[in-house]
Amino acid sequence: MPDTLHLSPAEAAQRKAFLEFGEKDVVRLKDLHALLAGQASFFVEAFYAHLLAFEETQRLIQDGAKLEGLKKAQAAYFDQLTAGEYGDAYIQNRIRVGIAHRRVGLDPKWYLGAYNKYLALLLPKVGSLLGEDAGKTLETTLALLRIIFLDMGIAIDTYIDADRQAIRNKTEQLEALNQVAIAISSSLGLQEVLDRIMRSGIALSVSKAACIAFYSEESQRFEEWHTQGLSAHFIKNMSFSPGGLADETFTSESHVVSNDRPETRHKLSKLARDEGILGFICLPLISHTRRLGVLYLYRHDRDTFLPEEVNLLTTFAHLAAGALENARLHAQTLSLATTDTLTSLLNRRALDERLHGEMQRSRRYGKSFSILMLDIDHFKKVNDSYGHPAGDAVLKQLAAILKKQARDVDSVARYGGEEFVIVAPELDGSSAQLVGERIRKAVAGTAFILPDGREIGVTVSIGIACFPRCADSAEAMIERADQALYLAKREGRNRVYLYRELLHAELEKSPGRIAELLNQDIENAKAIATAVNVKTAYLRDHADRVEAFAMKLGRRLHLAKAELKLLRHASILHDLGYLSVPVSIVNKREPFTPQEWDIIKQHPVAASEMLKEVPALQDAMPLIRHHHEWVDGNGYPDGLKGEAIPYLARILSVVDAYSAMTSDRPQRRAMKPYEARALIAAGAGKQFDAHIVAEFIRMLEGAQADSFKGDA
Repeated sequence: MPDTLHLSPAEAAQRKAFLEFGEKDVVRLKDLHALLAGQASFFVEAFYAHLLAFEETQRLIQDGAKLEGLKKAQAAYFDQLTAGEYGDAYIQNRIRVGIAHRRVGLDPKWYLGAYNKYLALLLPKVGSLLGEDAGKTLETTLALLRIIFLDMGIAIDTYIDADRQAIRNKTEQLEALNQVAIAISSSLGLQEVLDRIMRSGIALSVSKAACIAFYSEESQRFEEWHTQGLSAHFIKNMSFSPGGLADETFTSESHVVSNDRPETRHKLSKLARDEGILGFICLPLISHTRRLGVLYLYRHDRDTFLPEEVNLLTTFAHLAAGALENARLHAQTLSLATTDTLTSLLNRRALDERLHGEMQRSRRYGKSFSILMLDIDHFKKVNDSYGHPAGDAVLKQLAAILKKQARDVDSVARYGGEEFVIVAPELDGSSAQLVGERIRKAVAGTAFILPDGREIGVTVSIGIACFPRCADSAEAMIERADQALYLAKREGRNRVYLYRELLHAELEKSPGRIAELLNQDIENAKAIATAVNVKTAYLRDHADRVEAFAMKLGRRLHLAKAELKLLRHASILHDLGYLSVPVSIVNKREPFTPQEWDIIKQHPVAASEMLKEVPALQDAMPLIRHHHEWVDGNGYPDGLKGEAIPYLARILSVVDAYSAMTSDRPQRRAMKPYEARALIAAGAGKQFDAHIVAEFIRMLEGAQADSFKGDA
């Protein structure tokens, strides 16, 4: 235990002044010191003879070596008492003497009695040594009493300080126990309860580290452990051997202490010594219902635990076990509420929560995500042919395949019956399609084992929808993934389809569906544009890029909110008319013939015709129809010129051209940004509005400068 009490020089000086202890006293004590030279042993022997005359004090000092040590310290004390040096070193030495007696267990009553004996022995000697000089005898006696009163005050202060420290320790211990009690009565998560128990245990035992190890009744081993305050090397190499210390604690339901003392049965391992551990205690974690595991508390300051500490920690371990049991039950309850009992995957309710959460996150950060909906092909035949237990076995094995194929960030759920859903954050449709193909092949390549040992083959059909291209709500995502799944079933099963492929085929057959979908929800524009752009690879990201450029340029040109909204819709749907252009022309690698150009030039007209029946987009139709007009009148489809071209159409014309120039096309490779920028600048006043071009060039140059800053 450290010397916690400390008196500053100023406080020591104040105490001396209050006792009227001054230089005259120092002189008298020095004179007495000279007269008493060599007589310290007499006082020490008499001092301890008196102290040990009582049975209670005899029990406190039974060890002969300890007694000799105390006598030696006391001889030094008596010698220093009259030596004449009463500075900070003297004060600190007196504190240590008081602490030494307190550690032995001498109460103040014995301490005061010993001082009385010392004075009873010393004062007669003072009288005999100083002879007939009554004044000097009185002054020396007063000086002696003053220094002894100072010493006694310091000694008693060490007891008071120890009591205060004990109260503080008890308060901290009660607080630690209170924290565990709070954990027991709360609905905290298991990890939080574990952290709180280890943190409280460390504080309660004045340790540096802790570990909780859980026992598995199934495997009859410790299989899961959690730590605090231990190094990565220690954690990596720690183990729980059968029949070892942890097993003994767990089986006996009693604590075990480990250190390197000769009498200790469980010595420290080299791993523990290298960690700086001097000793640790292992306590059983026993709740009112069952045994859970063990709790370790590792000490770096000393190698053992006092009996009162063990009693306190045993109580703590019982409380901790109750807290852990409650947390585990709470976790199991939550799991039952969110987990499918057959497959251990998320259930429908949990899927809905994850899907809505991912929708919010993706909107907030501008990210994409996909959902994959799977259905077992001909599952009814499995149940009819082999029985429902066989069907359950297939479902469980399929769930295992899905968990293995999914990423850690993905959420895998049983949607209902033989349907499953995977929510895949930050995967676009193309990437999700690759994942779907991987899953499809893994399922098709697996031999599913039935309860009777027979093996059967199973395949799945998969439909995929992605945000934001296919849908803008969780409900629409599920609906469209289901529609894509239906297409996969209809086209022969054991295949993967994207919603955009389904929608493209549907729109080509029935262009009128475009107006129907847009009238249902204007945000369907994204899904429609994505479906149309499936027609050719170079258009797949074109609408997104045009939209992004148009919004940035529109804000730079200080467009009103309504104008920005109009420009956004036109940007998304400006190539809608390509739905009417044959694939053979769209993907042609050779130069277009005049006849083919005439067909292509009609795509703005076709788009505006498709939107006639959509009231919400009537104002966007002129933008879409005229985004290929030139300000010099040489554009198409109507040859409009200058101000006759809608202003927003002129903005769309610039960003559409730049996006096209910087994208690969069947007839050419993408231009470098600086090359496209030069062509846009050259077209100012001819193809493009000069003012819009100037702002667009400044916008691009500013973005390039920002990218250089970021690189730096």
